[in-house]
Parts: sequence; C-alpha cells; structure tokens
Amino acid sequence: MGLLFTLLYIFTAFMAPETVFGSLAQFHIEIIIAMLALLFSVPSMPESDLLRLPQTYGLFGLFFVVPVSIIFSGWFGGAPPALLAFIPAATAFFFIVLNFKKKFHFQLLVGILLFCTFFDIAQGLIAVHSGNSISPYVLSMQNDAGEYFFRIRGVAFLNDPNDFSQFMVGLIPCVFIFWAKGKAFRNFFLVIVPICGMMVGMFFTHSRGAMVAIMAAGMVAGRRKIGLVPAVALGAVLFVGLSAVGWAGGRSVSAESGEDRMEAWSEGLLLVRTHPIFGVGYSRFTEYHEVTAHNTVVVCAAELGIVGLLSLMLLIVPTVRDALAGSKYPVGEKGKKRKQEKGYPLAREPMLASSADTPASAMALSPAGLWAPKRERSMPLQRNINRGTTDSAPPASEPSDSARPVNLYGSRESIEDPVPNDEVRRLCRLMVIALAGFLTAGWFLSRAYSMPIFLFSGMTVALYGMARKRGLVPPPLSLGAAMKASAITSFVLLAIVYVIVRVDHFLPH
Repeated sequence: MGLLFTLLYIFTAFMAPETVFGSLAQFHIEIIIAMLALLFSVPSMPESDLLRLPQTYGLFGLFFVVPVSIIFSGWFGGAPPALLAFIPAATAFFFIVLNFKKKFHFQLLVGILLFCTFFDIAQGLIAVHSGNSISPYVLSMQNDAGEYFFRIRGVAFLNDPNDFSQFMVGLIPCVFIFWAKGKAFRNFFLVIVPICGMMVGMFFTHSRGAMVAIMAAGMVAGRRKIGLVPAVALGAVLFVGLSAVGWAGGRSVSAESGEDRMEAWSEGLLLVRTHPIFGVGYSRFTEYHEVTAHNTVVVCAAELGIVGLLSLMLLIVPTVRDALAGSKYPVGEKGKKRKQEKGYPLAREPMLASSADTPASAMALSPAGLWAPKRERSMPLQRNINRGTTDSAPPASEPSDSARPVNLYGSRESIEDPVPNDEVRRLCRLMVIALAGFLTAGWFLSRAYSMPIFLFSGMTVALYGMARKRGLVPPPLSLGAAMKASAITSFVLLAIVYVIVRVDHFLPH
C-alpha cells in the first residue's frame, strides 16, 4: 500500500490537485494521500537503513534551514508556510527510498511521469495551435525580433518552460527502463516513441538551458560506447543542430544574450556576502532582484545561505556517487564482461553456499576476493548472486540469516527482485545520465528545490539499495566523508560562479 499511495502522491503533485480533484481540491486531498503514504511506508523503515544515508541528513538540514532563513530575514510569521511549501517536494525522496524495491516499481513510476508529461505537452500544443494565450500550459513572450511566441509549460512546480524542459531532460534516460534486448516492437513503442514525443515537447518549451543539458546527457551516455572525445564531438554537433532548427524560438544563444543572468548571478553573490549563514529567506530572491538567478547554486546560496547550500549538496553529491558506484563493474569483472560480449568462453565459478564452505585464505586469493576492498578480503565472498541463469534449481526454502551467503561487500540481505545483476547496473547507469542532464540544466535554471531533484535522487538511492543487497556496491558514504565532499563541492561551485562573473565584468559589452 505504501507503493500505491506514493505513486498516487507523485501523480497528484505533477498533475496539480486542481486538475486531478477539481473542486474537491479545496479539501487538500493531497495531504490525506501524503499521510497515508507515510503511514504505510513506516513499516519499511527499519530495513531501509534510512538513518545511515547522508542524503537523509541533507534533507534534515533543509527542513531546518528553510524556516530559519525566513525567521532571520525578519518575517517570523512566514516560517511555517515556507516549511509547509517545502515538505511536500522533499518527502518524495523518503517515499521512494522506502517503497521502491523492484524494477517493476520504477517502471510504474516512469509510466506515471510519462502520462503527466504528455498530458501537459498535449494541453500546451492545443493552446499554441488555437492561440490561447491565457492557458496555464503556455507562456507568451518576445524574441529578439520583438515578435511574440508561445512556450509550453506544465503546472504546479513545472509552470515555467525551463523547469518543464529540465524535468524532461532527466526523464528521457529513465524511459530506457522499458528497453528489452531483442524486442524491437516493444522498444519502439515504449522507448523510441515516448522519447520522440518529449523531444517535440522540449522544442516547444524553447528552453536554451535544455539545449546544453541535452548535449551534456548525450556526452555522458555516449562516453561509454564511443569514447570521450567522439562523445564530446557528437554533443557539440547536437547542440549546433538544435540551434539551427530554431530551438530557442528566435532568441540568440550567446554570451550577450545572457547578460541579464550574469547580472542576477552577481546580485546573488552579493546576497551571499551580506547574508552568508542563512541567506535572505526561502523563495525571496526576486524581492532583491527583478529576475531570478537562473542558477540552482546561486539561488540556493542566496536564499538559504551557506548552511542551505551545504545541505543541498549533502543530498546531491552522495547521490551522484551512489549512481556512479552502482553503474560500475568491479575491477576484473569488467574485462570478463567484455570477453563475454565478444563470445569468448569463460569458465563458470562455483556458487559459494555459505561462509563455512570455503576457507577465508582461499577466498581471499580468488578473483572475487581480489575485487573486494583490502580490509574485506578476509571475508568469504559470493560473486555469482542472481546471475539470471536457469541451469541451477532455486533452493527449496529461504536460508536463515546465519546460513545466507555473504556477498561481495559482506551483506547477507535477501534479494527481492529476480532481475540479473547486469540489469541493476544498467539502471544505475541510466540514473547517471539522468542526473548529468538534470544537474547541467540546473546550472542555467533556477528552481532549486522543486520535486524533480528529490524524485531523481530517491530513484537513484533506491536503485543503489538494490545493488547493495546484491553485494555490487560498497556501503554508502559515511556522514563525515559526505559532509567533507559536499563542502568542497559547494566551495568549488561558488568559486566557478565568481570567476565567470568576474571574467564577464572585464569583457567588452
């Protein structure tokens, strides 16, 4: 039931309660759904290791700093509304981590997100075709020639064309969760068609930031198949091609066209200097500057201060690390995987029934033992958990915890989803691409704390949990290591913004 109410909660958030429930939305049915999702998710908490995840403490930090930032701005009465506005987006992370345990769960989520996305695209295209400028699904604005044109958008937290396109950039790699090797008909209708539809939708958002994000996602996706240099070249060609077909809607894509953003970035850095700890207040950037900063880092640091930026990075940095860890093969296994793909025969390694079957010294010298971290080589390890083979019969009964085999990183947890290990790694690679595109877009867009970032983070952490139960990944980062990495990342990102602003200041305009 926790899964069901989580999916209903996310569906309602993306469609907007007014769209789903009509006049009944005044009774805040979405809050009832959220409470039910929480109630049925609590039983999964003990086995989730939620309190061991650094991302959890990053979210706790945001829960703290959002109201405090309003209080320190001098508006005590605004703290509760600010927290209530933030909580619905962030709780999506917890609901997903607690309830998503199988590939099918992720497929259900992606299917719901696709439905919401195409509903918004269809409504936007209908408004564009009919010239309905008052539709909530379009935004009318002028291009460089002074001509008015429409940009389609979603509703709720996707009511900006840039935010809508940023979400679609992150969703496109997730659609490949439906991909099945050798099934052309299925792949065409469940993967190719939806992606083409979203590309059409992104074109009509006319988001310039999305162009860069698509290029980044394409380079990350192509790097593993064709190499880094060809992937970069392909990304550049893709960017030029999108510009040539009028993706920006008649607006130029140049440094000069981004002068308003450079000015907003400069103002954001000034706000960080004058309000360094807790910022100027949650969602109050535009009270100090006429336009928002169009940069997640600048907006977060200016509104929530250094404490808020560190908290956000404590969510993002470990999540990116988890996606990368889940997508990689252990040292040694990668070479064997490539040999398998080329048709070389490989000797099968026996399954290890339990820790008592093999001496630790012999196991430490085996390939599986050598792949493990040095401090764990003395542990008996099992390499072939759930390879997806059918030539061995399943056990008659579930072994007890004491008899269950120890996997690559010493875990004795049971596996709930029968998909092969390689499929879990593939899903983690999809999240690497999704995060690459989404976070790249965030460098040029401003919605720093909307639901998509918590949604994609939750999906990544849930997949990492699946990989961890199989012994494919190391344990999560310790809180201390994650805080250190987040602090360094925050400093580097702010330094990059500062350098860009200073260089732009000295360039002729």
